[in-house]
Amino acid sequence: MKLKFLGLGALLAMFAMPAFAAQLNVPMNESSVVHLEGDATTVIVGNPMVADVTVIEGNGLVVHGRVFGNTDVTVLDGAGQEILSLSVSVTDRWRGGVALHTGGTQPSQRASSVNYVCNPDCVRALHPGDQPEAAEDFANQTGAWQDLTQRGMGLGEE
Repeated sequence: MKLKFLGLGALLAMFAMPAFAAQLNVPMNESSVVHLEGDATTVIVGNPMVADVTVIEGNGLVVHGRVFGNTDVTVLDGAGQEILSLSVSVTDRWRGGVALHTGGTQPSQRASSVNYVCNPDCVRALHPGDQPEAAEDFANQTGAWQDLTQRGMGLGEE
């Protein structure tokens, strides 16, 4: 009887093993390689504007930091089992940052924030809850930068 419970416990433990979870910090416009414990069949990126992912030879990923921010990457194998859960932060080389939180002076004004990644100079980073005007400006600049990098610049263009 005792042996049956040990076998059942081992079987349950085998199926209850969680996927590998990790944190990855990637500098903007740079890439990092992530090695997997199995072959990737499906890769899900929470926010592809923040990071791009390419599968290499089935058991590796290249994560490219596109714009400052945070996202997640989930990797599934051929059986649909999660083999990796990855939190990705696209940062400057140094992982420091500053968040400026403001509250309205009137009851009708809502609190908001503006976020920066610093190394040593601070660069704007977009986060939920940011001031709408600042977020819109940042999104427009980011879109223009992505458009330029996707299209490529010809010689002599600025």
